[in-house]
Amino acid sequence: MNSINTRFYHIRFPVYGLVLATVLSIVSLAAIDREEPFQTSRAAGIELSARFDNRADVRSGTTDRLVFSVTLDTHSTDLFAIDIEESAAVYLNGNRLVLADVQWDGDSENSHHRSGTLSVRVPPLPPGEERHGTLELRIRNVGRSDRVFEWVL
Repeated sequence: MNSINTRFYHIRFPVYGLVLATVLSIVSLAAIDREEPFQTSRAAGIELSARFDNRADVRSGTTDRLVFSVTLDTHSTDLFAIDIEESAAVYLNGNRLVLADVQWDGDSENSHHRSGTLSVRVPPLPPGEERHGTLELRIRNVGRSDRVFEWVL
């Protein structure tokens, strides 16, 4: 390629990537429950944010899965060193739940910026009962510390 085509190539592809990322973000935002804000924990140069996406369904017992949106951002370490599925723990009223079928579905995966959905199966409730109390999502060993996010059911 000559120098003119090379410059165009370097400009064109990042612009297309930015446009695609913007469109995907708009589509994703349309499906988000805006009532539930992200909680954020910052330590050791890593910012970790989590949002409990299906709190009402969990409270009423209409689902057997907990679903969280999770983002990790840093400029100082490799985030691929964190195994989100292995690091996650969930507590209900201070008691650790036995988690099954833990799944991480990454939307954006690179060594400094990761985001996706963490979902876990929980024991079902008897018909007519509701979950009450405090639910905690703990993600262990993120920047040498555990991150704790808490919601009231």
